[in-house]
Amino acid sequence: MDRRGSAKSTWDPTLTSSENAAVVLPRLTQKFLSRGRKLIQVKTPDKKLHDFRLRAKRFRYTLELFKPCYGPTLDKHIAAIRRLQDRLGTMNDYAATLALLRRPGLREQEGARRLRDALKRRITSERADLFAYWQSHFAGEGVEKRWMGYLERYAGWVAMPQGRSTAARAADRMSA
Repeated sequence: MDRRGSAKSTWDPTLTSSENAAVVLPRLTQKFLSRGRKLIQVKTPDKKLHDFRLRAKRFRYTLELFKPCYGPTLDKHIAAIRRLQDRLGTMNDYAATLALLRRPGLREQEGARRLRDALKRRITSERADLFAYWQSHFAGEGVEKRWMGYLERYAGWVAMPQGRSTAARAADRMSA
């Protein structure tokens, strides 16, 4: 694996956590954003959006593991993914409720019919919000490049209370 991630992006035990993060996380980000571009579409079935929500959750958890390598700036990226997950989760809740209301016995009841109609309108609105959120936070021009550049460049450059980054302190230890 080379340090730019052009080869297979797997964990290299000879590198530090920050060095590995600089290689592995940009590739994971690229895959996540690519998958999102394919799935965050008007006609995507609810089940596939739910699966993408689970993918977003795993991606967010992975980024959270590396917060010590990046510092508080990574929190902004993580928060954007968390808000995406929340939107996807709300849509899944509505879709699951709608499916319950379509079951025999409930399907024919007038109250269930009104609730189904309201949920359908709400799902339409939530989908529009989801697409707008995706476009503004993940699909704009240069977004992928900024994410990947940040994850490649800033791994290990966490400001320490002494005013020196972890990378600089590690270099000092190695040269001592």
